Amino acid sequence: PQDPPHILLLASSSGHLSTLVPLPETTYRRLLSVTNQLLPALTPHGGLNAKAHRLPDGIRPVGVEAAGGRTIVDGAVLARWAELGAAKRAEIAGKGGYDGVGELREELEGVLGWSGLSYF
Repeated sequence: PQDPPHILLLASSSGHLSTLVPLPETTYRRLLSVTNQLLPALTPHGGLNAKAHRLPDGIRPVGVEAAGGRTIVDGAVLARWAELGAAKRAEIAGKGGYDGVGELREELEGVLGWSGLSYF
């Protein structure tokens, strides 16, 4: 049997909890594509820039590269996929490389915790 992936649980001083889960390269690329299509399609809360706080801070100590690393696929954005209409969900699924809405829904169920660390 395949070992379950490691899950890194993070807690901040503000009380927020987050998890980091490793993704296979193909899943990462497809979900990143879906995330990039969702951000302009969704109405941001309070008129805030939905992408600005996900970018690395430009001010770093000398010798620390600010642009290093890869983008994290944000599960909170992916979970809002269900807020879209059926036509827009189908369009985003197709552009993300999925055969249909059902295939993307299955992948989201696996990644967002509905089959892992969840309380649903």
